[in-house]
Amino acid sequence: MAVAVVLSILLVSLPIMATGLVCYENDDSGNVHTVNGTKYRFCGLIPATTSRPGRLFALGEENDYFPTYEKTFGVSDPYYRVITVCLLEEFQFGRHYPKMHTEFIFRCVCNFDLCNAEPTFSEYLNAIKISATKNESKPIDITPDRLI
Repeated sequence: MAVAVVLSILLVSLPIMATGLVCYENDDSGNVHTVNGTKYRFCGLIPATTSRPGRLFALGEENDYFPTYEKTFGVSDPYYRVITVCLLEEFQFGRHYPKMHTEFIFRCVCNFDLCNAEPTFSEYLNAIKISATKNESKPIDITPDRLI
């Protein structure tokens, strides 16, 4: 009986696991579309500024480093959970490519479907709080073996 219950749960979960996370992405022309797949673990946002448009994107293991995100999003209990992580990152490209300068990027990362919906930082924070309050945000599971 227990085996049948486990198999039933797995069969119901497989379609969900197979589709993966759904994120917004925008191209260089500013056109926004959705992407999904099991390779995406997080959605990201580089907020718009007065000098640059914002960027929306999906993150997969082939284009980012995950242990920090997984550990952070893995901290939760019935009364607490992380719904977004925003970082100011420094990339010292000049160490490998002398003609390039150091770049700083501010970005936010989240882990539930379409969580990167807004192009500006304040709109993003408001939208993600509303989604979390309505309990629409269903984060992807991060198993303990994935944590640092």
